[in-house]
Amino acid sequence: MDLSAEDETALRDKLALARNMGSHTEILDGKTGRHPADYAQTHGITQLFIGHSQRRRSLMRFDPVDLLIRRTQGMDIRIFLSNQG
Repeated sequence: MDLSAEDETALRDKLALARNMGSHTEILDGKTGRHPADYAQTHGITQLFIGHSQRRRSLMRFDPVDLLIRRTQGMDIRIFLSNQG
């Protein structure tokens, strides 16, 4: 992940809070070889919290968040935007 030190600290704090409240968290960074929607569906996950850059990637023909939303019908998705990316 290419996060600023500030964003990385904020992410760690939020994950620690979620875990302290009893949430099970997993970070998927593309190394699983599976699409996050497939992973969520096979593991009974009902909510996804994802980070997304507000900066458009001009070389991409599709927005990965739009694709994720299409593939996760019926799941609750929270998107956290960053100015970086």
